[in-house]
Amino acid sequence: MLLKSKLLFITAILAVSGMAEAKPTNKQMTIGMTQEFETFNPLVMSMAASYYSYYMVGRPLVAIDSDWNYTCELCTELPTLESGKAKLIEEDGVKKVVANWELKPNLKWGDGTQLTAKDLKLSWEIALSNTVSVPSKETYSRVEEFTIDPRNPLKFTTKFKEARYDFYQWIVRPIPAHIEAKVW
Repeated sequence: MLLKSKLLFITAILAVSGMAEAKPTNKQMTIGMTQEFETFNPLVMSMAASYYSYYMVGRPLVAIDSDWNYTCELCTELPTLESGKAKLIEEDGVKKVVANWELKPNLKWGDGTQLTAKDLKLSWEIALSNTVSVPSKETYSRVEEFTIDPRNPLKFTTKFKEARYDFYQWIVRPIPAHIEAKVW
């Protein structure tokens, strides 16, 4: 009987001590997902888990905010016809849009290297390659020309193949050109 009482007492103590929890802190974040991400390569990822995880460490040029509006993540301002940052042109009877972009200053890669227009241009070039399969080629192929300002590496111009109302919704993700251009 004494042994049963001791075992019951020890069991009760262990059960109660298991209920005590540590005070929550902001030092750790726990995430639960029902699937594993397939890659962190921003050009080829297609699973929801990959996008969810990627947005914790990376940003696209443009994104949709909580109010369903397009907003700059990496750029200073969305180019619009009203602001003059975009303009309609006509070449050989085809209406096109030319958009001028500027990246936010002080954007850095994990190794401290500044993010520049070269990183977005390399992403665009790789995605257009016939040897690379991306989930949405159309995102990249609707741009026919990508020009970096020679005086400012944060400024660039994109010429879209056709005039579309949604040209500013160009959700492209940068690739670190200072690393990847060497192997590309």
